[in-house]
This record gives sequence, structure tokens and C-alpha cells, in this order.
Amino acid sequence: MSLDRSVKDLRHDDCFRVSYDRNLPKTSVIIIFVNEAPSALIRTAVSVMNMSPKGSILEIILVDDSSDRSEIKDTLPKFIAKMMPPIVKLVRTEKRSGLTRARMVGSDLARGEVILFLDSHCEASPGWLEPLLQRIKEDDKNVVMPSHDIISMKDFEFFGAKTVDNQGVFNWRLLHTWQELKPFDRATIHRKSDPVRSPTMAGGLFAISRRFWEHLGKYDPGFLVWGGENLELSFKIWMCGGRLEIIPCSHVGHIFRDRQPYSGNIHNALKVNQKRLAEVWLDEYKEIVFGLNPGLEAVDAGDVSGRIALRESLQCHDFKWYLENVVPDMYVPALKYKATGSLSVPTENLCLTTKGRNRGSLDLENCMIVDSSIHFYFTDKNEIRFGFDSCLEYEDPAKLTMKRCTGSNVQKFEHSKGKGLIAFRSKHGLCLSAAKFSKKTPNVSVENCNDADPLQIWLFSNYLA
Repeated sequence: MSLDRSVKDLRHDDCFRVSYDRNLPKTSVIIIFVNEAPSALIRTAVSVMNMSPKGSILEIILVDDSSDRSEIKDTLPKFIAKMMPPIVKLVRTEKRSGLTRARMVGSDLARGEVILFLDSHCEASPGWLEPLLQRIKEDDKNVVMPSHDIISMKDFEFFGAKTVDNQGVFNWRLLHTWQELKPFDRATIHRKSDPVRSPTMAGGLFAISRRFWEHLGKYDPGFLVWGGENLELSFKIWMCGGRLEIIPCSHVGHIFRDRQPYSGNIHNALKVNQKRLAEVWLDEYKEIVFGLNPGLEAVDAGDVSGRIALRESLQCHDFKWYLENVVPDMYVPALKYKATGSLSVPTENLCLTTKGRNRGSLDLENCMIVDSSIHFYFTDKNEIRFGFDSCLEYEDPAKLTMKRCTGSNVQKFEHSKGKGLIAFRSKHGLCLSAAKFSKKTPNVSVENCNDADPLQIWLFSNYLA
């Protein structure tokens, strides 16, 4: 396939009604790569040059993070020197430093007013750059992302959507994920060209003013390899006075690969990064992360005092502000528990079990054969939670199931060690019971509350309050 090809123009009609200033900030494009296919890398750089207004790209900095393939170490430098214009610059790290630190190597060399990070297997499409730069020119604390379109790994077909219907968020395992736009965000969008607010970024493709990037302290230099840096930057942007947006009129294709270029103990690196992220930015909510990620609190993540001092010097909002103002609809697990452990009907020696499921129905089994790692949590919000984000829920007609925790009243229960009953808040007079119809195949049921019925007396293995 040609290194210089035209791709689809996926912009919505509304985008062609938007005008942009002629004098937009000069941009340094930074692309990190490790053992990337040279054709994909060069195609990325060529598309940036071809699809950008003349004079807008000050430089394209290609940072080779110590690739060991001969065609990159030996052939690529010669090809760039001979075939590419002087704005394309190739630098090489002395040793493998990881994506996060390699990006900072590139940003330290950048001279543009705007720094634009791209992955090494992308293609820019027509009109991609102007809407990004316009938003940063309007306010240099705006951090902007293009719409992430898809380039097929099989045949390199370029396809995507003309509108943005999703935004980045995170879960309490400190991983980035996507969700559909919420009604309060949709209400702010009047044209398909309007920016879309995003609580977090995926991290591969974004533009930021060099001033704001340096003001925020770049990435945490204590992060290893990659993973978590996208959330660290996202939280900083919002909590320290900025705004993160997806720009629907900017389209960049991306090859979503099923492998990662960095080898070694990536899992451990991610844990170190997540621990640092939690300690510096999450305040008391770090306890949720530690509670849901066994072993994370014990990880040695190094000294974070410098990053805490940075946060204090920037006078950033606390994480409670972020939750209330940036992700107001996000479920926040309880910080405190009234009881934990197994949940049983002692007279029958029956324990509630999920049988490995996080959603759906529950079962009862002899406590002797129930997996001892199955723990339920009776929270100070009166939820009975299992695992990360699964809560017991009353479902008509008279059924108990596990669903994603929402904090709604159908997931609230009344329970105390003294009485033992588990009463549904949403259905007055109904309680959880072990089904009476068969001891050979015990099951859970919903019955009229009766504290004299031993099948309705439940106990957690540990009571904390």
C-alpha cells in the first residue's frame, strides 16, 4: 500500500459551516515508536504533512524508544534523511525508557506553541488539524482529542462515524473506558460540530498547549513504561483549571492492535503507576481503589512527595470536586462497610454464592463447598455488594438478582446482626429468604418478613459496625 494515500473525509456537514482563524498556533507533532513497521510510521508522518494547512506543522519529532530491529536502527534513518523534508526529525533514546518518558523526551525538544501526540500507526484525514488548534487558541487550557476512527488491521480500510456519541471515563480499577454521552452532556451540543466534553482521555491522540503541558508538570516522571498516564493527565487537566474535549470535526484513523510494543513486566509497571496516581490525586477515594484492587496498596511506587507538592502549588481542586462536577453520574462505591465476608443462613449451613458470575441470578450452596474467596460487602450506603461493581437488587416480581451498582433504592437493604433479617427498602414488608420448597436444590426467594422464620435469618461472617 502506498505511503501517501487519500483517506475518507468523515466530517459531518456541520463541520463545513465552521470557520477557523488563519493565524493558528504552530504545532510540534510527537510520535513515539518501538519496533513499529516503518511503512506505518512513515504513512503517519506523511498524512500529517499532507492533511495539515501549509506552515502549521513546525516539526514532526519521531522518537525511537530504542528499537532493536535492523530496518529501524539502520535503514529508517537513511530513508528519513534522504526522502523526508527537514521538519521530520528522528531521535533515539539511549535505552528503552517506556512510552511515558519517551513522550517527555519528545516534548522537551518541541518548539511549537502546541504539542500534538500521535501513535505511530495513525492517518490524519482532511481538515483534522484546524479544529484542534482553534480550540486551543480560544483557551490554551483546552486539551483536545480528535475523533478516533478505525483503520482495519486486515486491509487498512479507513472507517468511522461522523458524530461523537461517546466520551471517555474511568472505572475504580483505574482503567480508562468509554460510555455513551449522558443527557446533560447531549443538552450542551447544539450542532454536530460542537466540542464534546470528556472526563478522561484514551491517551494516544491529543493536543495540548506547550505552556499548559509544562504548567501541569507534564507526565509523572515516576511512571513506568505505560499505563495510567492518560488518567493522571485527565485528572490534572480538570482538577487544575483545564478542560478536556473530543472535537467531532477532527478525524484521525488509528490501527487498534492486539499486541503491545513494550515487553517485560507490564503488569507490575501498571500497578506502580496506578499506586502513584491514587496516592497523589484521589485523596480519600484511594481507599476505594485499594479495596477493589487487592495488593495495590502494598506496591512500592517510590517517592510521590514531589508530585503532591506540584498539586499543592497548582492549587488544584480535590477529587471530590472532580466526581461532583466532571462525572456527577458516576457510581462511587462506599468507603465504609458495616459487614463483610460470606453471607449465610446459619441454621441450614447455606451460603449465598455467585458461582463466578458478576451479573444475574444468585444461588445457595452448602457453606462447606462455597469458594472461600466469595465475599459480600454490606456498605454504609445499605448496599450488599459483590466484587467491583455488582450489587444485589430487588427485581419485580419478587426476585433477587445481581446488577451493576447504581445507588438506586432497589439496591438498598436493612440488616443488622441482632435481627438477621435482610429487608428490601423498595418493597416494604418483604425480606430475603432461603427458598423452602427443596433442600436438595436450595435457592433464594423473597417472602413476607418473619423474624421467627430461621430461613430468613442471615449473617455475614464479619461485622464492623
